[in-house]
Amino acid sequence: MSTPDDAVRTVATTPVVWARPEDSLRVMAARMRDAHGGALVVRRRDGDIGIVTERDVLLAVAEGGHPDAEWVTDVMSRVVLTASPDDPVLTVAELMADAEVRHVVLVEPHGSATGVVSVRDVLRPLLEEAYASRRATGAA
Repeated sequence: MSTPDDAVRTVATTPVVWARPEDSLRVMAARMRDAHGGALVVRRRDGDIGIVTERDVLLAVAEGGHPDAEWVTDVMSRVVLTASPDDPVLTVAELMADAEVRHVVLVEPHGSATGVVSVRDVLRPLLEEAYASRRATGAA
């Protein structure tokens, strides 16, 4: 059982799954499906990273984007929320809540992306802590 004070790496369940700038919506959706994840990290030509989430793909299609004619560069977010794998779960959860995002890329101090943490990953330890607190105080 993880706690809110544990390093976020202990709850991150998704490895980095990469997208190429020339990938289509269809390729991105298939890659997310195959990886059982909701986000792809993009290595941009300038060396920085971007991110494409399932929500980005859905919005692009809903706005008329063709699955084979809309590209990563058309839908990716260029501002990527990152955290250290050693940051506490609670800190990363607060970061997500403040930025209103569902995915954070974990980046090692030397700069390499090592995983993606989702709201689903951080929710379990937060709930377990809340339930433990309720049991300790006798609340229903």
